Amino acid sequence: MDVKKQWSESEARRVEAHVKRTRERLRDLADRYIALEGHIPAGGRRGGGDVPAFHAPAGPRAPLRVEVVDVRDEVALYVRDFLPRVRLSMRLKGITRGAGDVRPGLLFMARMLPFVYARSAALGDEISRGAWDLERRAAWAAGEVPRPFALTDPCGGCGLHSLWVVPERMVIRCGNPACGRQESVSGVSVTVASQPGRLTLRV
Repeated sequence: MDVKKQWSESEARRVEAHVKRTRERLRDLADRYIALEGHIPAGGRRGGGDVPAFHAPAGPRAPLRVEVVDVRDEVALYVRDFLPRVRLSMRLKGITRGAGDVRPGLLFMARMLPFVYARSAALGDEISRGAWDLERRAAWAAGEVPRPFALTDPCGGCGLHSLWVVPERMVIRCGNPACGRQESVSGVSVTVASQPGRLTLRV
């Protein structure tokens, strides 16, 4: 049995599954960014980017929900910071400064994420951490409670199809009481020890 080949194939499947989950988070975050606008009470003229400007009606103004504004601002900052890095990583020609519209930027990053991981797992992990954290916070700002959900992937510890994502804790846990394996939802970087046959997984 070629242990090294078997391990490499297992890691490739693990990274592929992680990238698929994170792409879903980026797409969800793109939708939530737009939806969160409706959770900000009218308080004057706003707009720009993805959201058309509008004027609030005359009369008393409701206060803004600061936590919603903060999350939207952080999503925009996330895109502004990472979109140019994704473009540079992929050696794409064109503008590499500025994010443009937030939602298209997030969707572009979702499309490019498999290729980013192929070139730089470290950058892929940075993008993943931000995507998972911001999507969770956007859900909270919208009044939703992120709930655990099952995965179809087998557990790397016991081999059973018993994995659950726990968004509140940002972890993937095995539901098998005899196993209890746990890892971060937001990164898959791997460190290989120098000794032959010894592998150390860092998540």
